Amino acid sequence: MAILTVERGEEEGKSYTILEKAIIGRSPRAHIPLLDLKVSRKHCVIFKKGNQYFLQDAGSKNGTSLNGQILQDAQPLKEGDIIRVGLSWFRFQAQEEQNIDLSSILKDYEIVEQIGKGGAGFIYKAIHLPLNREVALKVLSPDLTQENKRMRDLFIQEASALTHLSHENIAMLLDFGAPEPYLYFTMELVEGISLEDYIGLHGELPVPEVLEFGIQIARGLGHAHRRGLIHRDIKPRNIMLTSDKKVKIVDFGLARFSMDHQSEKLDFQGLGTLEYISPEQAENRPLDERSDIYSLGITLYQMLTGTTPFAGDTPYTMIHKHLHVEPPPLQRLNPNIPKEIQGIVKKCLEKNPEDRYPDCFHLIRDLEKNLDRWKELDLLQPSEMTHLDKIILTIFYLLEDPWFSWFLFITIGIIFFTLFLIWI
Repeated sequence: MAILTVERGEEEGKSYTILEKAIIGRSPRAHIPLLDLKVSRKHCVIFKKGNQYFLQDAGSKNGTSLNGQILQDAQPLKEGDIIRVGLSWFRFQAQEEQNIDLSSILKDYEIVEQIGKGGAGFIYKAIHLPLNREVALKVLSPDLTQENKRMRDLFIQEASALTHLSHENIAMLLDFGAPEPYLYFTMELVEGISLEDYIGLHGELPVPEVLEFGIQIARGLGHAHRRGLIHRDIKPRNIMLTSDKKVKIVDFGLARFSMDHQSEKLDFQGLGTLEYISPEQAENRPLDERSDIYSLGITLYQMLTGTTPFAGDTPYTMIHKHLHVEPPPLQRLNPNIPKEIQGIVKKCLEKNPEDRYPDCFHLIRDLEKNLDRWKELDLLQPSEMTHLDKIILTIFYLLEDPWFSWFLFITIGIIFFTLFLIWI
């Protein structure tokens, strides 16, 4: 593990933890985002090879400096090196990794294999020996436990949030512990693929599949909301799909109770993922379930089109678009999306929370209604449908439109009134 500390720049004094790789750049997706026009979107990369960290320029326009020298090729990093990127100066500090045998600390668990790694530590596939049950074991790195209070707080916060939840569409917490020098918790093991990777493999998803996934995500979120929890980081990466395409919501590290309206200092790492945050989240305003519904709307948009509605070179550009720019119409990106589905996504993505669905129950109702319509259409293949079948389905389809229903009611009324006048 390594630490980068800002020596000069807007975030002077702030430290970043690096495990295997970190991208520095102006992109909001960078591990270390810099609001500096002299910095390229992907400016440079710090990566680990064996036990050594290296610094490499990523084709930036203004170059990357190491100890006053412009980089030409990847260079090894040593303790105290100064890295200059745009107007920011970083000091590099290497941290010795502690190879503690987890089995000597967590005696009830047998580690099978490492299945993930993130900014807060490691995730293992493990066996809970007393119950002979496979679990996902999430362990906070000992160095972070002792030195990075924010990481420690987020880790405890995620475990605390999960203790309130028990739903088939949320990965369930099983155990939590703090044996020195570790923090850990275990969850049900979800073996499958993230929705992000699923979209990456398939691109635009079929409408019925989007509706199925959307309903399951909304059910899991609705359960959390009824217990007062706002997820605050709904995105395809935090949605897991099992082999039978059952949804499991994961990563409640940014979750908050809705009654906690205390504002937080604007911090792009703590806001959530900028492509998916709601306008009120971007402005650090109090949040309720409608913020998660906005993020779910972005996720629905991405499932239907293969892309998110907003992109930008800087975090502030992204925030501006969430606040003031309407998303590109779905039909422009995918003409096969029915107008009813477009309306659902549009309602989720309203800038004003008052104009969105008030809760997941109402969103689920509309998603299920449209899914039922698709299933009805699938019962009869086009070649098997008679003219009468098509007329009946068309009538039922039109009757679900309130404007058409009023038009039909008024038309029938006029006809009867005219016949009445003729009769008398």
